[in-house]
Amino acid sequence: MIVGPVATGVLVVACSVPPAAPTASGTVSGTATELPAAAVAYLRAWAANDVATMVRNSRPGSPARGYAAYWGRVFAAGRQDVGEADLIVGRRSATLDYGSASYRIAELQAGPEGLATWRSYPGGPLAPRVVTGPDVGARIGGLTVTAHQQYRNSAGGLRITLTVGRSPGTPGRDVAVPSYREPGGRRGSASVGAQGATGVIPVPVGRIAALVAASRARPGGALLVRVYRSDGSIAGRRWLSLPR
Repeated sequence: MIVGPVATGVLVVACSVPPAAPTASGTVSGTATELPAAAVAYLRAWAANDVATMVRNSRPGSPARGYAAYWGRVFAAGRQDVGEADLIVGRRSATLDYGSASYRIAELQAGPEGLATWRSYPGGPLAPRVVTGPDVGARIGGLTVTAHQQYRNSAGGLRITLTVGRSPGTPGRDVAVPSYREPGGRRGSASVGAQGATGVIPVPVGRIAALVAASRARPGGALLVRVYRSDGSIAGRRWLSLPR
């Protein structure tokens, strides 16, 4: 569902949940439903790319809240380009239709505090596919690199949200994440993207959000982070272990 960059030159100020992207106007159909009101509100917001409303209608600490936070950081990284979805609400499930792909959301579990989790077709149960923390950070080559949510999408691709910071006194730096190592030790290629750059990202003074993609990988492994100076030499290199 998440493929390429869409914007350039935007600094992101870190917060507990990143700002929501502008809402879109996907259509909603179907009215006779047994789904909890919080679940329907969450799905409507998901279809419209309204992260703040997703957060308000999800239970704190739940997989649904973790997915909303992940979605917000995806927007902050400038990497969300699927547009709005058409939401079809059924009696016990709902479908998000993006035109090129659709996802049926069923077995939604919600309580007084909001939506907790669901199962998607394709994809499977949400809980095993989203790891929400704790955050893991390290100082690498003069930059502060922090990993947040991990999410395995319906195609088995792993996405990892990052915040990368550079202080005013640090010379120019670029960052790359060329490899991901799974918990069992299997190593595969990875790529990082943020605000119009992919592969090797220039890091301005301040903080930016970034998104790492690894194909058909399980969460809970380690990222190889490389930091380059402006002349192309390596300023730092480290494997950053992620929570399972």
